[in-house]
Amino acid sequence: MIIRPVKSREIFEEAKRQGLQHFSKSFPSTEDQSISVGDSLKRDIKFGNQAGFLTIYKPANFMGTEEPADKDEEPFFKIRSLDELPPILQEIGIPGIV
Repeated sequence: MIIRPVKSREIFEEAKRQGLQHFSKSFPSTEDQSISVGDSLKRDIKFGNQAGFLTIYKPANFMGTEEPADKDEEPFFKIRSLDELPPILQEIGIPGIV
């Protein structure tokens, strides 16, 4: 995968396409569910939502907790710690989560 310095909907769509292509080789019977965990509503959650990801917002210390400016910046889930991530993944049925 190519890492680009500027995020966009198109970059998130390409990441989703590549991720689903790779994931389907290991789990061919699973649904095409992609998640994106981000620490910025404007740079991560917005583009993840636009690209069709299930988005999870984890505020970072350097940016603080942001408030959504519009519907595209609304995450599906908000967590305070990465320790909260496994139960969410298990709840939504991501394979391999115990």
